[in-house]
Amino acid sequence: MKRITLFVLSILYFVTWAGPTNGKESNKILRDDCHLSFLVPRHLEYVEVDNAITTGKDECYMAFKYTGDMQTKPVGHIPAAPEDWRAMTDFSLTVKNISLLENLAKIESGDGAQQHGIFHLVSKKHIVLPGGGLYVLNYSAIKATANMKKLRQLKEMVFVAGNSVRSISFFLYSGNQLSGMEKMKNKMFMDLFSSFQFL
Repeated sequence: MKRITLFVLSILYFVTWAGPTNGKESNKILRDDCHLSFLVPRHLEYVEVDNAITTGKDECYMAFKYTGDMQTKPVGHIPAAPEDWRAMTDFSLTVKNISLLENLAKIESGDGAQQHGIFHLVSKKHIVLPGGGLYVLNYSAIKATANMKKLRQLKEMVFVAGNSVRSISFFLYSGNQLSGMEKMKNKMFMDLFSSFQFL
């Protein structure tokens, strides 16, 4: 009986200890240089980038790799030099020293997401974030070219997050009828951007 009790207690201890490490909060990343924190959603891995050189209004870079079902196979030789970190990741986000409203105005301009009349705005959503806000804009192609259809660039979802000092934006393209992978990407980016907390 004593063995059974000890065995049950050891299992409960392990579950209590392992639980928080597997929880969503364990994936919280704090980037003091970017003045924000965020949660890494499922199907993404955050990649530490050391000594990245920023230029212009760029404050910092946040790099990511897809995992699980989203993982893509590398093509060709991947360089190992530190300055080639972009080649070793799937995408990166740039925190710019531009306010959220200024960045949003650029994206909503004719030469922004509309791409000189190729896309038109379908919907615009605003979400309040801790220390800032998030805008999600959905665009649809007006006259899709054969190349746009081939590349599945018929819809454009734009995420713009930030505050009165800095902001981040990302453009995500898809077909008219979302594939399973495109649905996963939409949710993943929505989860990522929704988790931003600006400091």
